[in-house]
Amino acid sequence: MPKSGRVYRQGQNGWDNFVKAGIVENEVFFTDDPIVTAHAIGKTKATIGECWPIDAAVAYTLASAGPDARLTSKDMVNQHTRMATAMMSGTVGYGSITDPRQESCGHDEIEGYNVVLHDIYCANGVIKISKYKKSTNDTSLKNKMSPDMLAMMSFRVKRTWWTRNMQDRNWNNKGKHVNYIRLLQTDKFLPIKKLAEQTFGTKKWHLSEDHAPYEVQFTRGECAWADDPDKRCAHHEPQPYDGWAMVRAVDDYGDIVEFGSRDEDGNPIPAFEKIWKRGKNVRAVHSGWNRKMFEKKNLENSSPERVVLWDRVSRGLGNTVPEKDVIKAINAACRRMTARNFNVVTKIGLRNSATYHWKEWDWLYTLKAWIAQTSKKNRKEHDLVNGWKWTKYQSRMSYGYEIAKFKWVPGKVNDEYDSATHKSVQWKKGVAVTTYTTPPAVKDTFRVWKIKISTGYYGGKEMPWVWKTKEEAEQYLSFNTMLAGRTGAVNSGQRVWDGSLGQELLDSYDGFSVVSVDFAERLEMDMGVDPEELPTATEVFEALMWGTPQEFDAAYALLSENAQSHWKRPEIKNVEENDTGGQEVVAA
Repeated sequence: MPKSGRVYRQGQNGWDNFVKAGIVENEVFFTDDPIVTAHAIGKTKATIGECWPIDAAVAYTLASAGPDARLTSKDMVNQHTRMATAMMSGTVGYGSITDPRQESCGHDEIEGYNVVLHDIYCANGVIKISKYKKSTNDTSLKNKMSPDMLAMMSFRVKRTWWTRNMQDRNWNNKGKHVNYIRLLQTDKFLPIKKLAEQTFGTKKWHLSEDHAPYEVQFTRGECAWADDPDKRCAHHEPQPYDGWAMVRAVDDYGDIVEFGSRDEDGNPIPAFEKIWKRGKNVRAVHSGWNRKMFEKKNLENSSPERVVLWDRVSRGLGNTVPEKDVIKAINAACRRMTARNFNVVTKIGLRNSATYHWKEWDWLYTLKAWIAQTSKKNRKEHDLVNGWKWTKYQSRMSYGYEIAKFKWVPGKVNDEYDSATHKSVQWKKGVAVTTYTTPPAVKDTFRVWKIKISTGYYGGKEMPWVWKTKEEAEQYLSFNTMLAGRTGAVNSGQRVWDGSLGQELLDSYDGFSVVSVDFAERLEMDMGVDPEELPTATEVFEALMWGTPQEFDAAYALLSENAQSHWKRPEIKNVEENDTGGQEVVAA
């Protein structure tokens, strides 16, 4: 059980590895739009996380069918769920293992151990094999052996025999080894045993092993290509394969179990190794366990002839699984995914007629609306249409695609733009992506002019009016001085008399300044609007600033909600004569 973090079960894996297994894909059936496809796969992948093969295959089947699909368990029987059901047997693992596609030399291809027995001594009437003498009085058997007998002290055994005869060793109180007495009782080494008993005159053997009675080293045999640097032997110098594979089972003698084999009682013998298990009594594992399944089962160095790559047999094995077994596995997966702690699948109905629906579709409707708007008329950033510029104002990356929001703002042609040097078109995922070092269109400006009255070194007030042009505002200021003269005003300091005209000459007031304000920021239209059939940005601005209330209403209706907040509709008032002959403003 992991000490901390998420609990993983044997056999669980992630989406990308299941793609390699062929039980899920990065394409869906309900759409061929690459952006929708990427999001459908990405959302499904994120939702299921690490899971068993059949869970991934069922999730993919439901998601691939689309938001309107309602599938029964039988409807979900397909190549993906068939192969996933075969994988649920636990005989298909993921990790690094010997690559069976490599060529071998065909010479001395074994898996075993080179064993060298230490000397045989007799002390106090007891025979033992040991690396060390107990005392100088211990008698050595090797000194009395013939060359043929000495050669028998070094030998090679199959790994399967070695593993079958291993038992707990007692030197260093850890590990396992093969008891040397068991070795000497075999037919091959019986002559050594007899020689020792005859030489030392006793049949008593020391069973306790304080030190290793032999040296042992794993071997794959001698390679015929050992001296050829250009060749790599699959058996003697195996190369790793990372992916899904199966491992053929071997019997007690190291021979591969034939398909259809049975034991003495008539029970079938599994043809493949069990790599992972599941069930109530199977302990949880850490996240890395399922990436190193073969290593965890000591199968990573299996001989090439035992390794079967999953992609070579997956479809064939999937097709051999009975349909009822596939449906049973699908039902189990659906139960897990409709459970309260997961709850990503909706079930309607009971038993065989029950239908299932993938719940995670809220994102699709928003995305489709965005695609409809951005793909309409094949708009590109910086497009200029009828005085409106297609402008990106918000962007984020989502499952490999840029999801951007656009708006229409006042624009004009960029006189500095040169398409030959400033434009670049690249194809990404089948979509032409245009970029500019200098854009072909830039934002336009709509300036109005105000008069500011200085009230101090830093202070100032603005008149409540605006003019279309600077000249109009300056003309107002000149009229202001003339009006002062006509109403009898004179300079408050040094008066000046115009002798030629015979009237007071007034000084102009330099506390006024004419300033401009750009109102273009107050103009924008939503991305779904088509400017081709609408007034230009200039016409909209004119109507809002200087038009009648009716013209204002028509222009105001074109603006985005954000832009509308900057404008107030003209207030309509009627001017009527009063009893004294003057005029009175009456609200309409």
